[in-house]
Amino acid sequence: MRGTIFIDKRERNSGVPEKLISIGAQIFYKELTVGDYVVSSSTAIERKTDKDFITSIFDGRLFDQIKRLSESYENPILIIEGEIFKRLDEINPKIFWGALASITTGYNLKVIYTLNESQTAEIINLIAIHEQFKKRKPVAIHKKPSLSSINEWQQYIIQSLPGIGSKLGERLLQHFKTLRKVFVANQSELAAIIGKSKAARIFEILDKPFTMKEKHYKQGKLT
Repeated sequence: MRGTIFIDKRERNSGVPEKLISIGAQIFYKELTVGDYVVSSSTAIERKTDKDFITSIFDGRLFDQIKRLSESYENPILIIEGEIFKRLDEINPKIFWGALASITTGYNLKVIYTLNESQTAEIINLIAIHEQFKKRKPVAIHKKPSLSSINEWQQYIIQSLPGIGSKLGERLLQHFKTLRKVFVANQSELAAIIGKSKAARIFEILDKPFTMKEKHYKQGKLT
């Protein structure tokens, strides 16, 4: 048996897809709006390295990503990869434990710890096999959550920008007042709110011409 796994394109260079292929998993790259790995119609996985987990606590991305994951999938899973417990001297441990308490109790989230890409690939593949063969659940990608109010749409759109979580998104909207003013702001104006590196990345994406590329998703191959 081998699991079938949909992987967000941004995970392509993480090292995990190669490991999944090496153990026999069947992978397909997709542009996922929620989660990093989808293994069934009810289960999706968000993967974070130890460093990114800590960073995402402070910039608000963690809670936004987990919220959207739990709204879209019945069985949301977070994998924290690396030696996270050795990093607790970098922050107040109460912040780390508080974040874990919040996301596990508030969003019915399961947390799995792995040390490296190999372990991450092994557990993702085993979860996929369990879901697809034992529970007989097909792989299905859930689209963006249903949004009703203008306020929800504004926050959803602003948080789709790279590096922008709920806190930075709210900060941008509070400062510029409207989405249009955010998108017409110059780079220095954005940098004053979110920092130079995030502003530069956003401008790179906004200014680069769109080109159509033929998509190839070959079974078990990185394409």
